[in-house]
Amino acid sequence: MAETLLIRRDGNDALFLNELKYQENTALTLRIPLGSKDTAAVKAALGQVGMVEGVDYRGVYVLADGRPVPDSPWFLVARMDTAEVYAPLRIRLWEMIAFFGALLFGAGAGVFVIWRQQRMHFYRQRYQAAEALRALSSRQEAILAAVPDIIMEVDQNKVYTWTN
Repeated sequence: MAETLLIRRDGNDALFLNELKYQENTALTLRIPLGSKDTAAVKAALGQVGMVEGVDYRGVYVLADGRPVPDSPWFLVARMDTAEVYAPLRIRLWEMIAFFGALLFGAGAGVFVIWRQQRMHFYRQRYQAAEALRALSSRQEAILAAVPDIIMEVDQNKVYTWTN
């Protein structure tokens, strides 16, 4: 939740004018040394104008915008915890990660299905070719078995390799 602070440089400290949301009895009593340059209130008290990242009086990281109040020694600082500022971005980041993860998974599944279909087609063709060869071989065996004459097969070295 956003919080607005009024700060003034008071010697070597940044002095808070208003009551703070997360700390009681702070008006004109809470001081932060100007040496704490990582504190958003100190940055404003030192004259830094615009958006800054730093810590607040609780030590929590905040995103703050500091501006001088015209015609006064005070600075107005609007601050919000970085966890709160970046929460919508974190949600969007996780949504994008989930979307791209699902997209990547879908693409992988699509590639797998196509690969599997091609493999099935390849093995189906091999099976059909083997069945055709088996049918042709059994037909030839039946024809050769029906021939009453002796038929022999000889290789190049004149060795008999088959006979009916």
